[in-house]
Amino acid sequence: MFVPMEEIEKALADYKLQKQTVSARNDEPEIVAKVKQYEHDVRAEYSAKKQAEIRDIDISIEAVERIKARAKEEEKIENQEA
Repeated sequence: MFVPMEEIEKALADYKLQKQTVSARNDEPEIVAKVKQYEHDVRAEYSAKKQAEIRDIDISIEAVERIKARAKEEEKIENQEA
């Protein structure tokens, strides 16, 4: 099968132009946007994790405060009986 030299030259020129276009392309805006979105997502994830930990600690604090209040009441009752 014979391919005319003109077609070969045209294909070669097209590929060289594509290479030049890709090499010259500025991907910086897209990179910046993706990094910004990734940072936003990571910050949201850590914020949610922190809030969950705080909620768990708050529950523990409330439980200990109830135990403390109950112990004080029992101590008060024992002192009145004595």
